Amino acid sequence: MTSTSVIGTTFFGLDVSRLRDSLQLFGRRISRSTLLIEFAPGMLQIAEAKPRSHGIEIKHLSRIALPDGALDRAIPADPALMAQLLLELCKEKQIVSHRAAVVLPTELAFQRMIKLPQSLSVADARSFLLDPNNGVALPFPLAQTDFDLTPMQLQSDSADQQNTYQLTAVPDTFVDPIISMLELSGFELQKLELGVFSTLRCIKHEVMKLSRMEVCFILDFSSESTLVTMVGSSGPIDSERLATTREFPRFELSANESDQIIERSKSLEELTIENDRYLPVSEMDLRAFFRDFKNVMAGFLQRFPGLKPSKIYLTGDGSAHPDLPALLQNKLNLPVKQIRPLLADRIRDWSVDEPLLLVGLSRLVGLGLSLLPNDSRGPKSASLAEFACDPNSPRATCKGTIKSEILETL
Repeated sequence: MTSTSVIGTTFFGLDVSRLRDSLQLFGRRISRSTLLIEFAPGMLQIAEAKPRSHGIEIKHLSRIALPDGALDRAIPADPALMAQLLLELCKEKQIVSHRAAVVLPTELAFQRMIKLPQSLSVADARSFLLDPNNGVALPFPLAQTDFDLTPMQLQSDSADQQNTYQLTAVPDTFVDPIISMLELSGFELQKLELGVFSTLRCIKHEVMKLSRMEVCFILDFSSESTLVTMVGSSGPIDSERLATTREFPRFELSANESDQIIERSKSLEELTIENDRYLPVSEMDLRAFFRDFKNVMAGFLQRFPGLKPSKIYLTGDGSAHPDLPALLQNKLNLPVKQIRPLLADRIRDWSVDEPLLLVGLSRLVGLGLSLLPNDSRGPKSASLAEFACDPNSPRATCKGTIKSEILETL
């Protein structure tokens, strides 16, 4: 079935195309929905998020494979072409919104634990870092990035007279193309986040249960690598990339199977596992990963002595293997849990436009959850980035300092 525009281009021979365009623009302006955008190597994922009673609805979950050269380190190489693609996708899916939120790969950011004088407030600490006379050694000029500091609730030496912060900085060269793309497509940038912060929002209440010296590990299995992030109750502490493990296969689906997924009677994970060609992941497949992960975990704990690992969370397309949690748990002697983003608290409804692995939606779904007001029953959830329009900018760009996800009680 094809849909026909209610307002055509002519009415009794009169050209009404401008009226149609004006009504469409008005519809975008009054819409309460937000376009969610996720960039990752070789692909773009989008969805529409709408507020609902005590939660949010996420519709039109879609993945678009991009040609070689469309992205440069997961950033649009040509903002104008990507802007046109966004507009065409929104028109096709009838997404009417003027706001957009974007999540980027965590690997694009520079993250480091630093110590600053205890006498500084968080705001003063930011100014302290920007002053080159204070002698904080960084590998790049901080003024050329969007950055923020997250106070970390780690053990402290009272004689040290210093506080520990997590510095997160994204170079302007990564942020500017995103801003240009959204300007060209008529979207207002509402949020900009790194993937790890979005993923954390899906398990926020569980992370809040960690004691001051407990940490958990998030393993994000993608087709190119596995990102290992150590997380404490106040947020990410350290991360490292490992080689990828065996991918979860993608078999060709029949029309009936695709319909089952879209209608939510079956998941892509279930249909793949039921396929005769599917081979379960084995301990042999993970031998190299076990060795590398144990080395990474030992390195983390050596840099941050006294921290106690408590749990491992799995996300990403590669985590869809059903035997993976048990294999990891038996080998690493830690509880292992798969993150199921669409079962997160305050997700009221959702729909997919095409077959997708649900375990690979943590970043996009977590980004949608960032649009909700803070839950007075639980921890605060500040966005990673809040942009303020600068009227003095020659491009009128909306650009600002990254504001990190801080997990803290009210």
